[in-house]
Amino acid sequence: MNRCLAIACGLLVGLATSALPAAASSCVPGTLQTYLGAGPCMIGGATFDDFSLLPLAFGSSPIDASLIQVTPLSAANQVGFRFGVIASTTDVFETFFHYSVAGAGLTRATLQMAGSVASGDGVVTAVQDVCVGGSFPGGLPVGCPGAAVSNIVFEIEGDNDLDESSSFAAATFLDVDNDLFIDGGLAGSAALAGSITNLFDIQAQPTAVPEPATGLLLVTGLGAIVRRRLQRRA
Repeated sequence: MNRCLAIACGLLVGLATSALPAAASSCVPGTLQTYLGAGPCMIGGATFDDFSLLPLAFGSSPIDASLIQVTPLSAANQVGFRFGVIASTTDVFETFFHYSVAGAGLTRATLQMAGSVASGDGVVTAVQDVCVGGSFPGGLPVGCPGAAVSNIVFEIEGDNDLDESSSFAAATFLDVDNDLFIDGGLAGSAALAGSITNLFDIQAQPTAVPEPATGLLLVTGLGAIVRRRLQRRA
């Protein structure tokens, strides 16, 4: 009987453990370099994955990914990242990167910029392209098989637009491209000593994965049932 009980309990433990899906770890502060190829992470009810760099425009110099600070953000109905950048130039600097977002009821994408300065013919421009419900082929922001939306923020001398949002029908997957230009022009300068921020409105949170203690209680209860039945047979 003891041998049968041990086998039965072992099977129950195995079944209970295998029934619990492996959850992605929480997104943590780091740099864009640490996020590249690091695998999925979660903020609230959304999973972020597939961070990669994209080809730069001809003639621009890359902003070092290890100098771009990444801070996860979470509010009641918004999740996303702040990408901290410090760069100043009379030439052209750029960062162009991609990632994906998966979650229940994604309905809005927001792009914000802070800390930008431009003079003369210099300009700081950030573009956020989002493929709703599908993926950009090759990561580049063209050929989205679903709906595509774009947000653009900028700083030029005497004018700016630093907060743009786009709403769309609820989706469970987004492909996101961010392109940041800091262009000093021919007779000016441009700088960003701040950040660009990506936020996504999310309507619903997924069903919570049972805590390890909950799984242990389940196994213990099932084990007691098996033990009683084996005792009756004995």
